[in-house]
Amino acid sequence: MEYLVLGFVTAFAIVIWNFKWKKGRFGDLFQDIGATLFLVFIFGGTMGGMIIGMIAAAFISVFLLFRR
Repeated sequence: MEYLVLGFVTAFAIVIWNFKWKKGRFGDLFQDIGATLFLVFIFGGTMGGMIIGMIAAAFISVFLLFRR
């Protein structure tokens, strides 16, 4: 089940990043990728930690998408 959640959230993040790239929202994109890398680094090491990091990054992506 964890792998399914992690796969879905990762795909969701990549779709959002692609959308931001095509719309020219590079500030949001790089902030988004930086937050994802930071969260995965902080929570990495366990499967649960990776899932927490990726889900938190997905919420950050959506927040940055609708912020403007």
